[in-house]
Amino acid sequence: MDLETARWVFTAAQGESGYAKLLFESHGLQPPPIGAVVNSTLALMSLVATGDYVALMPAQIAQHPMAASYVGIVLIEEQGHELEIGAILRHEAVVSPLLRHLMAHLHRAAHQAVQQPVRL
Repeated sequence: MDLETARWVFTAAQGESGYAKLLFESHGLQPPPIGAVVNSTLALMSLVATGDYVALMPAQIAQHPMAASYVGIVLIEEQGHELEIGAILRHEAVVSPLLRHLMAHLHRAAHQAVQQPVRL
C-alpha cells in the first residue's frame, strides 16, 4: 500500500494540521492527500471500516475486538512521535458531572498508559 497516495481521514478542525502531517513531514515526505476530515474517533472508524481510507488511530482502538474485524493495521518502519494530551480545568469553574467524569477517565487512562505502554 502506498500511504503517500492513499485517501487519509484526519481528525482535526482542518486537514492542514495534525499528527499525520507531522509524521510525513518529519520523514521528508509530502503530507498525504485529505480524503475526509472528521471531528470524532467514531466517525473516523466508520469511514475506515466501510470505505477505502487510511488513518492514524490509537493501537488500543484498532486492536479492540469490536474494531479488529473491520480494519487492517499497516505496520510502518518509521518511528512515530510522542503524543501529548492535556486537559486544563480552571479551579473556580463550576464543573458538570459529565465533565468531572471525563476528567476522572482521562486521569485513569493516563495512569494506565504510563504503566502499560502499547506500541505497534
